[in-house]
Amino acid sequence: MSGWRHHRRLYLIEGIILVLLGLVAVFVPIGLEIAIFWWLFLIGGITGLVTTLVMRNAAGFWWSLASAIFAIGMAIIMRAMPELAIVAFPYLLMAFLVIEGIVTIMLALEHWH
Repeated sequence: MSGWRHHRRLYLIEGIILVLLGLVAVFVPIGLEIAIFWWLFLIGGITGLVTTLVMRNAAGFWWSLASAIFAIGMAIIMRAMPELAIVAFPYLLMAFLVIEGIVTIMLALEHWH
């Protein structure tokens, strides 16, 4: 619990940024998804990376690092291959959500004690 209290503001800021990115994603007009979503993944990944590096001594460091790198990797793939991203976007999003969910579960288990 002390890790949470010590980094409470940072968790709050990261959460607010991710919620705002999610709200932006809801209102993106059809046709602009890939152009906008790669930015959302990139900003979310960078936010997670910064948070993770600041809290590098907290439990779950490696899971958080993997999650941030995965989000940044998704952004890079979407930016580098927009044609593929358009066709495969639902699959990329599903893969991201499943892997992010697994990483979050592992992080929660590491914080369990």
